[in-house]
Amino acid sequence: LRRSKLMAAVAPCAYYGCRCGQPGHMAAFQQSAGLMHPTHAHQDSPVKLRFRRLLLELKPMEEKYWEAQQLVQQMAVHEVGHWVQAILERPLPMQWMHNFSIQILGELLQRHPVVVTSEFGKVKKNISWLFPEAGDVDTAAEFFRNLLWTKETMGQNTKREASTFSKLLMKRTKQSDLVKVPPCTARASLVHIWKDVPSARPNRELLVRC
Repeated sequence: LRRSKLMAAVAPCAYYGCRCGQPGHMAAFQQSAGLMHPTHAHQDSPVKLRFRRLLLELKPMEEKYWEAQQLVQQMAVHEVGHWVQAILERPLPMQWMHNFSIQILGELLQRHPVVVTSEFGKVKKNISWLFPEAGDVDTAAEFFRNLLWTKETMGQNTKREASTFSKLLMKRTKQSDLVKVPPCTARASLVHIWKDVPSARPNRELLVRC
């Protein structure tokens, strides 16, 4: 009983490594990120509710990943698009949530490449969601590369997505020329994508200069 009282006094977000010590923190960022809607929760689709439950349940990350894998394996094709849309609906407030969501997208991409590439392309701010300013670039870049490579193997051009990523890099670094973007993980990831996915490459002049 004493241990349970002690655990109750610790902020739930500390369970995921935040360690801010503020008991109201988890509820606050749930509200700010739209993860909790007490009044209108019944209006949300079952997919959105299931996704929020996956994010917010107090479980070890290993269990969350296992549950997500099982979910993807058992998912009906007609549900895949709803999951992609639910994941990309809004930015997530913590890095582990973002990485966990990308993990689900990666699993879905392997099993349902046509649906995932199509639905991802329908989301207006898909690239900025994938690469938030304080996000894990390596995790995002790996999924992005796989997504573009998959599109190319299906005979689709990927230059638009790569160009959007380039513009995002310039915007974040306040540069008007991609060549002037300082060396960073995101820039290196873009160059690797150009190497692996020919249809994502810019014109030859820019390719040589970068």
